[in-house]
Amino acid sequence: MRDGKLHHNRVIQFYAEAGEGEFLFDAEVVEKADELYKQGIQLWYLYNQLYPFDGSPGLPVGDERSRIAHEESELLEWFTNQISTTRELFRKQISIQERRVPSLVKLKELKSKKV
Repeated sequence: MRDGKLHHNRVIQFYAEAGEGEFLFDAEVVEKADELYKQGIQLWYLYNQLYPFDGSPGLPVGDERSRIAHEESELLEWFTNQISTTRELFRKQISIQERRVPSLVKLKELKSKKV
């Protein structure tokens, strides 16, 4: 994504590695990984129409190329916006805070109240 280029094999690799997340995270994270994968495939498809990996010239200058380039640009912007969204999602999932993992002091207090 740094260069605005995306190769199909990297999208597949992301999906394979992110698929293991279902064993660690809740459905919200799994759904986000699926969404990123699907949008990654779409981005690869658009990019490949403009700059084919087989070396062919791609779409000629004109309305169709402009439309595809615009779609690609919007999708790149979407991916850029996902950085903060995804970080927040993971922050909720893996942060070590008392709401997720009560401290031993809190557990001891709760136990003493029950006695």
